[in-house]
Amino acid sequence: MPCLEPTQLRNDMNPVVLNRVMAACIAQTQLDNAVFAFALSGAYGHFDSLRVADKTAHQVVKVIRGFTLQSADSAQLQAFQSHLTATMGNPAQRRGLCASVRSFGPPAYFPAYMVQHGMAAMSAATAGSTPAPRALVDNFDEARGWTAAVTSYLQCEGA
Repeated sequence: MPCLEPTQLRNDMNPVVLNRVMAACIAQTQLDNAVFAFALSGAYGHFDSLRVADKTAHQVVKVIRGFTLQSADSAQLQAFQSHLTATMGNPAQRRGLCASVRSFGPPAYFPAYMVQHGMAAMSAATAGSTPAPRALVDNFDEARGWTAAVTSYLQCEGA
């Protein structure tokens, strides 16, 4: 997966894909692009954790992020972390990042990457059956969930 600019990202890219983009950007020292991929991936992962019913599946977002970042060396990770901290610490930059992420809208994919890693899916696989067809929270309010995901994950309240 190559490093992509924010204009090349789409709302059908799940956190697995977005984390690969982030890692490629870190490796190529395209840190603004890495920060954006990090932010969008995190907001989408948080949104997915709000809409996936099986709470045991939610930790997969952190696992994916940790696994993906293993490809970067310590100097690359330090440069990325410093850039992320500087971006989030600058009110104008954080407002811009929040607005850009918010403008993507909620994800346009089914969160299979998350659903498949919860205990409900594992238990069904062990029993030789299929998990219940309804893996998402009933009557999930997508608009409210998206606002909550962006606001909470990126701490965009007032930004």
